[in-house]
Amino acid sequence: MTLNDFLNALHEQPAEAPLVFTTSEGPIGAGYHITELKSLDIKSIDCGGRTSDWTEVQIQLLDGAGRSHLSAGKSAKILEHSLKAIPDLAEGELSFEYAPGNNGLRRYIPTQPIWAEGHVEMRLTEDGAQCKAAAFSGTTASCCGASARCC
Repeated sequence: MTLNDFLNALHEQPAEAPLVFTTSEGPIGAGYHITELKSLDIKSIDCGGRTSDWTEVQIQLLDGAGRSHLSAGKSAKILEHSLKAIPDLAEGELSFEYAPGNNGLRRYIPTQPIWAEGHVEMRLTEDGAQCKAAAFSGTTASCCGASARCC
């Protein structure tokens, strides 16, 4: 999912509907804040010596103690404002950063927002470690097969 995909999904929902993010630990409480958006151009080399590059976009959610969740419409306005300032945010693969109580930052991968019992719900699943070069090349084998060139 890209930021543009996320925005399009938000525009399909009622603007006044609360946007509730959920993790395996349950919903992120009301009062969270979209605190930062980042566009990251990544150049990497894996343990087998393969290089790759890609763009990621991260949205950081700051935990808070408030009475209400951001609405889908308010969230969309924040994201649109950010896109005007940094157009590169539009197309990179989207992930979220969040730390319960603002300690122990974790990275999450979003699912498509859905309408659920009077609010818009976006499920976030924790990301795992992976060899991105192998994942991008479609290889199912380990990064460091018999042809590993480093170490």
